[in-house]
Amino acid sequence: MNKGIRLAAIEDDISELSLFSEMLSTFFESEGRNYSLISFPDAESYLAQNRDFDAVFFDIELPGMTGMELSRKLREAGNDVPIIFITHMAQFAIEGYEVSAVDFILKPLKYPEFSLKLKKLIRILDNRAPSEKTISLKKGGSMIFLKEDEIYYLEVKGHSLTYHSKKGDIELRSPMVEEESKLSSSFAHSSDSYLINLEYVRKISKAGVVVSMDGKEDELPLTRKYKDSFRKTYLAYLEANS
Repeated sequence: MNKGIRLAAIEDDISELSLFSEMLSTFFESEGRNYSLISFPDAESYLAQNRDFDAVFFDIELPGMTGMELSRKLREAGNDVPIIFITHMAQFAIEGYEVSAVDFILKPLKYPEFSLKLKKLIRILDNRAPSEKTISLKKGGSMIFLKEDEIYYLEVKGHSLTYHSKKGDIELRSPMVEEESKLSSSFAHSSDSYLINLEYVRKISKAGVVVSMDGKEDELPLTRKYKDSFRKTYLAYLEANS
């Protein structure tokens, strides 16, 4: 099922947020695309949550932490989520290039300009390879960012879930279904407890799936429940990436 494009907006002005939401609805309806929008009143509340977004919109002027401060914080943490500034402050938009912002939209919002900038964002998102997608993991009081091609597989043991990755093993208290929702179709289950990045599969045997991990290999279980679906998904992956 198409989950649609996941968007975040940081806006403390209710009327501005309402207008933005209406324009988004008009745009995506005209494009025949699915989307979701979650809004936050300030940068701090955005940083405190544990969701992954395909793009985020915010003003340079925000209560508390400014938009530029938030942008720098995201980039310094390794989060490359596409950013679009929505602002009255055209004179500061040039600063957006420092944090690789996609673009900026001037307030008051006008639909023709808004539509053009959204089309640019859609092109960028459509052309992004799955390996370029970044997901966020909340561990303790800090955020960890991983690109999909840095993840070998996910493993559940008891009440803990572990990301086996190029950055090491990252253990969380999070259900598999929640973490799986963050990932692309390049991942497939070999059992209820294992979700594997198909990029690193080297062999499928009767007993398991061999995953290559920077010079060493792990053989993960392949249960009867997932045997056929895993093979079909892996063959489709190979065909799509040949």
